[in-house]
Formats: sequence, structure tokens, C-alpha cells
Amino acid sequence: MKSYRANFYILIFFIFLGIVGAGIFILEKAPEGRSGGEYFFKNAEIQSKNFPVFGEAYLLPIERALTPEKKEGGQVIEIYAKSVLVIDDLSGKILYEKSSREKVAIASITKLATAAVILNLTGQNSPAGAGGAKYGLGREITIDKSAIEADGDNGSLVVGERIKARDLLTIMLIASSNDAAVALTEDIALFGGQEKDAAYFVGLMNEFARKNNLSDTRFANPAGIDDKNNYSTAADVIKLSGILLKEYPEIFEITRISEANVRSADGKYSHFIKNTNKLIGRLPNIVGGKTGYTDKAGESLLLIVKNPANNHKITAVIIGAKDRFAEMEKLINWVFAAYEWK
Repeated sequence: MKSYRANFYILIFFIFLGIVGAGIFILEKAPEGRSGGEYFFKNAEIQSKNFPVFGEAYLLPIERALTPEKKEGGQVIEIYAKSVLVIDDLSGKILYEKSSREKVAIASITKLATAAVILNLTGQNSPAGAGGAKYGLGREITIDKSAIEADGDNGSLVVGERIKARDLLTIMLIASSNDAAVALTEDIALFGGQEKDAAYFVGLMNEFARKNNLSDTRFANPAGIDDKNNYSTAADVIKLSGILLKEYPEIFEITRISEANVRSADGKYSHFIKNTNKLIGRLPNIVGGKTGYTDKAGESLLLIVKNPANNHKITAVIIGAKDRFAEMEKLINWVFAAYEWK
């Protein structure tokens, strides 16, 4: 009898080892191009969470995400922008919403998608250019007249100036420079053996939107210049910000820089740029954001703010406002006054 029990426990022990070994094999032998975490969790909602990572395996959090709940007798707020959406990132709860599915012009918020496509081209899985090399942010770009003549905001670039791609990316995101956006995207077209115009890069932007299920978004140019075929929704802008936080967090690191001095590659020119987002330094705990303005779109602003009381982030977008900074500041302050996380 004792021998039977001993053999039974030994059998259970080896079954346990087999299960653990199979789990390790799954995490270590995920299909090519997918991380162990992605292979283990097939649920898209679970994959989108920022779980702690050890090696290649995603571990479930010990504590559940807190849920924002409205306080009793909380203040009512009205935001006058055309389209508004505010969410709590970990719970996904909508904290304020107004016409968030309406297709609207988003102006220079477009440049967030432009930056994402550029960074994607520099990645390991990106296609090589006409010469077989990968596009790099250290590449020097000669500023052409076509970039300087771009409509809207500019970064004081000079025709004939040579400047690195990473510096143009910085100017584009901080100063919302249309000429930097055009210079970058025209150079990328030439690098790919294409005509020197926006069509090639815009195609990449729309492919990026399709792959990331931004179904109510379409791009017509890399700068967000008014065009009937350049639009999105507040809901898609929030979704885009989540993709960038996960895949390209350096974009938002750049957008929270208040000012910078960018020099050309040969040191001949210096560009002092200031952030177009006036809430930088005025509101605490800003993770990043992006401004936008055209005559058609009105004033727009995306802002991500960390909740100082926990690990949650508040993501808010205002589109078609008359005073985006005043409305956004009022909105963020209201969120923290009206909600508590339980």
C-alpha cells in the first residue's frame, strides 16, 4: 500500500513538471515575430495592459486595476469643444464624452501618426531602401524649397541646410513644424526609390491606420494641413495614443520637452524651438501630448496625465475648441475632483 502511494505521488510530481515545462516551452518558442507574452495571451484586451515583464513572459498583476467612480454630489462640467473624449487607461472607463465618434479634422495631431510611421521605418522589421540599407534617424537631410513652402507652422529651417532626421523629428513634434514634417517624408520617399512627394509616405500612414484598426481615420498629408481626406475621431485619437504609449513611448517623451536648441549637422544654423503645448510646466504629471490648429479644425489638443495617486493615466482629447488650453486644464482638474479610484 505504501509503495502504491509513493508511486502515485511520484507520478503526480512528474505530471506537474511536464505542465511547467510545456508552459516554459510555449513562452520561449513563440512563433517568429511574436513575443512570448503575445503568444501566451491571445486576448487583445489582456495584451493591451501594461503588465510587469520578466524576461519574455507577461505575468498577471497581483492587484486588479482600480476603477474610477464618480463622487456623490460631484460638480457637473460642460466643455464647448466640438468633440471630446477622456478615458482612464487601465480600466478603460470613459470619464467624459462628447461626439467622440464624429469624423473631424484633427490638424497637427496628425503628426503623431507621422512620427510613428517614421520610427517604424527605423525598426528591425522595416523594409530596406533602394540601396539595401535601413532608414536611420542619424541620416542627414538637405532642406529643399518644397519643405520651406509648406503651409502652416514652421521650424525656421533654411533652404540648403543639412540637418539630421532625429532633429527634424524633434522640431516636428515640439514646434509642430510643417516644414520639418514635409522634409522628413519627402526624404523617406527618395530613400525608398519613390518620387519626392507626399504620396508614398501618406500611403504608409494609411496602411498604419488600417493595421491598427483606426477605422474612422484617413490621412491626406503628413502635417495635418486642411484636406477633406485628412480626418479622424476623438475615439481613434485616443486609440492612437495608446498604441504610441506601448510601441513608441519616445514620441511622448519628446512632446513633453518645453524648449530645445537644435543645430544643423554642420553647426551653421541653430533653431531655438518652444513647445506649442502651453500646459507643459503648468499642469503637473504630464506624460505627453500634441497640439493641433487649422482654420477648419479649430484648436485641438491631446494630453496624457499620470494620476499621482496610482499607476493609472488619464488620456484626454479636445477637438474643435476656441481655447484648447483653458478647456483642457478645466477638464483635467475636474476629472481628479469628480472621480475617486477604488
